[in-house]
Amino acid sequence: MAYNLEKFKKGLDDLQIHLDEKQMGQFLTYYELLVETNKVMNLTAITEFDEVIEKHFLDSLSLCRVKDLRSIEDRPETYRILDLGTGAGFPGIPLKIAFPDMEIVLMDSLNKRIRFLNEVIQTLGLTEISAVHGRAEEMAKKAEQILTADLKQHIPVKQIAQQFGISETSLKNYFRGVYGKNVSAYLRDLRMNIAEKLLIETKLPISEIASRVGYTKQGKFAEVFRQQFQMNPLEYRRSKKLEKILE
Repeated sequence: MAYNLEKFKKGLDDLQIHLDEKQMGQFLTYYELLVETNKVMNLTAITEFDEVIEKHFLDSLSLCRVKDLRSIEDRPETYRILDLGTGAGFPGIPLKIAFPDMEIVLMDSLNKRIRFLNEVIQTLGLTEISAVHGRAEEMAKKAEQILTADLKQHIPVKQIAQQFGISETSLKNYFRGVYGKNVSAYLRDLRMNIAEKLLIETKLPISEIASRVGYTKQGKFAEVFRQQFQMNPLEYRRSKKLEKILE
């Protein structure tokens, strides 16, 4: 079917977004999947092409009015989006089509919508995007509680995933979608933040602090701490004491 794309192109120009032929085709295929599936599933009350363009596609892309997304190719790791209550995939899928380097997790409470979203993702050939059921948020938060209850315990994510009856990859995706970081980065940052507080507020030996936050080797703890704070733990403690004296 031939579509009049003038309104879409004008809207894209206003947003300073350029789409190549492939991306334009993905939007059209998305529209056709949306309208066809909407006949048997309540996805949207808006089905006319021009209205979908304006109220779904361009509306979704209008995020770039408040956040410059044009530099995403230079720093893709800083553009991760959790689209909670995505419904038929707005704004997540239009953003993914227009900015393919963006990493997106789509979350919805209905399994039938998740199935539709997975069909769209597969049909359009999108990568670094996943659709997860709303219960995933609960799983991610429960996993976080288990992982952080005792930082001395290094519980494998695979073990927690097995308890939940899901794959390790799925749980890792859920976690990253909810917390914006992968599990290892989240735990590393938490350990370092707690270590920093203990260095400042207590007189505990460095070895004891390392142990409390889950490091059996003090050298490894010092290495990670230096990466985070640009100085080793002892230097950091001394600098904070000096700052206090000079206040």
